[in-house]
Amino acid sequence: MCRQGDEWQSRLDAQFKALRERRGAGRAVFGLEHGLDADETGELGGLVSTWIASSAERTRHWLPVVAHASEVAYAYAGDEYWQSFATRTPGWDHAWRHEVRVAFQRFAREYGGPTPHGRWANWFTIICWPIANAILPKDLQRHLATALQEVSYGLAQRLDDSDALGLFIASHCNEGSERFQQLREQPILLGQIALALLRQQSAPDALVLESTLRRIVEDLESERSARNALRAARAAAARPIIRGAGPAIGVDRQRDDVAEEVEQAARLTSPELLLRRRPGDQMWGARLLLPNLAPIADISPVVREALLSARSWAPAADAPIVPGRLLYDEQELPVTTWPAARTPLVRFQGMAAGLESALLRSWAAPELPLLFKVRSDGTARMVASRAVRPGGAYLYAVANPTPQLDALKVEVGCTGIHLYAINVPSRLEAPAARSLRQMGLLPIQTSAIWPAGTVPLKWDGESEVEWAATDTPMLGFHTDHPLREITLAVGPEMATATSVGADTTLFVALPRLGVGVHEATVREVDDTGARSTRQLSLRVRPPLLRPESRGPLRTWVDPFTRRLDDLWEGTSAVCVGGPVMPITIQVAVATRPGAQPTATVTFATASPLSASEWHALFASEVTADSSVEQAYDDARWARVTIDAGRSGTYQLEFERSLPPLRWRLADGARGWQLTLHDDGESPATPAVEFLDFQVPNAPTEVHDVLPLRPFTPAEDGGMYVARRGSEVAAVIVPPRSRVLHDLRQLAYSGQIRAVPPNPTSLRTQLDLLANWSRATLPGQPLARAWRARVVQGIHAS
Repeated sequence: MCRQGDEWQSRLDAQFKALRERRGAGRAVFGLEHGLDADETGELGGLVSTWIASSAERTRHWLPVVAHASEVAYAYAGDEYWQSFATRTPGWDHAWRHEVRVAFQRFAREYGGPTPHGRWANWFTIICWPIANAILPKDLQRHLATALQEVSYGLAQRLDDSDALGLFIASHCNEGSERFQQLREQPILLGQIALALLRQQSAPDALVLESTLRRIVEDLESERSARNALRAARAAAARPIIRGAGPAIGVDRQRDDVAEEVEQAARLTSPELLLRRRPGDQMWGARLLLPNLAPIADISPVVREALLSARSWAPAADAPIVPGRLLYDEQELPVTTWPAARTPLVRFQGMAAGLESALLRSWAAPELPLLFKVRSDGTARMVASRAVRPGGAYLYAVANPTPQLDALKVEVGCTGIHLYAINVPSRLEAPAARSLRQMGLLPIQTSAIWPAGTVPLKWDGESEVEWAATDTPMLGFHTDHPLREITLAVGPEMATATSVGADTTLFVALPRLGVGVHEATVREVDDTGARSTRQLSLRVRPPLLRPESRGPLRTWVDPFTRRLDDLWEGTSAVCVGGPVMPITIQVAVATRPGAQPTATVTFATASPLSASEWHALFASEVTADSSVEQAYDDARWARVTIDAGRSGTYQLEFERSLPPLRWRLADGARGWQLTLHDDGESPATPAVEFLDFQVPNAPTEVHDVLPLRPFTPAEDGGMYVARRGSEVAAVIVPPRSRVLHDLRQLAYSGQIRAVPPNPTSLRTQLDLLANWSRATLPGQPLARAWRARVVQGIHAS
């Protein structure tokens, strides 16, 4: 027996027992909280390596294994955990990995260690244990700091309840990487970690061991963006709580009026029908702006689960909606047929009837006729009040043609409505005002009002404005006629100006408003004593954009993803909405998240930018760039930066998808090197097949391919498929030559082998087609072009 191992086992046992007693029930004790300094950690790792080959020692000295595995996990970057473990533990055999999970399961039972759960944990059933015990691995530190900054507006009022804090962050942050989902799926654990980072612990080691917490914070602050994000979040959490007049959406409230709260939250984030026209195009298209469900999901865990598990679709767009797509802003769908009045714009299947009806009361299609205000960004937004102003440009939508307005008719790419352009003259005479009233429109000649200061998230041009909770909202007023008095009232707060001359502009700072819907009243008395009153709807919602991404533009991914593979293969696009303006886009790829880019491409274009325009630009500017092509195969991370000059900078990050069974293609000194990674639970080695480009439907078995052991693939390239039960991993390997000397190389000469027309052969062909279609693509364009030809050939066969 190893005497040193006994001493370490005893020391760690005392450390974790003391932590469990001080921390109490409901808060986890982590394997990383071993209390060792850097030298001791290195000594422990060396000792584990000396007896790791002994099954008896691994079983007897299981706490040193837990501490050592947690240390390896702390340096985890989303890939190659077992390869890193083997490097730091000479003598380790991959076949023993299930023993690591057994040790951590025992640690959870005896010391209150975390028990990982959620989709990520179900996928990575072994490495999820050491990673959960690493508290905040380095690749997650930047993500969590950014998430805390994004939801900083709501931190202060939740610092007394780590569970509520975790649920709030998980529901509202905009971080979408697959790795960060591990924390979001465990909100109680997330709350404990976040609370430790945000404030001093009420008692020593109450949340995280002090020395371990200092280590995490020091590592986190070593990166500038993470350091700035954490400091901003801490500053926001330290601010006094300001409670607004409107209803705030709480976390995990168990009340009888859940349906009422859902309906109230739905009004803050309802779907919207809008019209959009591209520059130079005469036709207007109808679009459905999807709602963001995050504020509704925050009402309770039951509501959150119901929203995310239910299938949803948009009847007006005749399209299903991926559930995750409803957790992000600015997601649009084209509408080809205008929806009938009072029919739901978004439907759910599998949701409790009470919850769905509460949503649908606020999400029904409006009745025609409708008025839309034309904006400078190429969109026309609905004006609920149907009020029109002198000098304004509007679109009037009706269900049936109106012959007397034929001269004003404009084209619309949507059946079920007819559009007419209404350009209100700057000086509104009585006959024109009378004609507008006959159409059901309301000519307004009171003072002009607009949102000032912070750019609002939405403004209908007349009476409805929406800000984020972190904004400092103001209203601007301009009157072209003298006033005795003008008063603005928001709840109990009131501001009054008297003796206002003609052609005067005023600005009023609004009181700090809580999340919810607030009503503002504007009262005017002109110099004749005539009075007028006007109502404004002020909406305040949780901010869903990062502070460094504020401005007049909106960026989103359509359909939503954070997977680099989807961006590279063209299944998702980066879209930009907002006013017409020049923008510069930079795409950078790197081998690790947040690392120095290995390749960068910059190109100029203009906003707004549609999905089809992005695809064309990405193909011509990014995938065709040789430097990006060569860097992509080793890339794990990418950042898309949209620079709009004075109008702000916007960033989106993407990471390569890392399923438990996957291939890693790398450019070695002698050509391609292919490695199979296996983070699954089964001890069985996956079966491997190879299909070459020349006969792509004739697989051959490949022997001696073992996880984590690189090998040289076939020189002419093709597809390698690893399979174990229902797990399948496929990768396209390009021909050995990485340089495309001649466009004639793109010509494909492979042939599809004829197969007998029977059900078994048909199933085999469909399986092959699925593998070729979903196989991971490398950077080389030759592989991309040849794969497309293979897929076409199998389709046609």
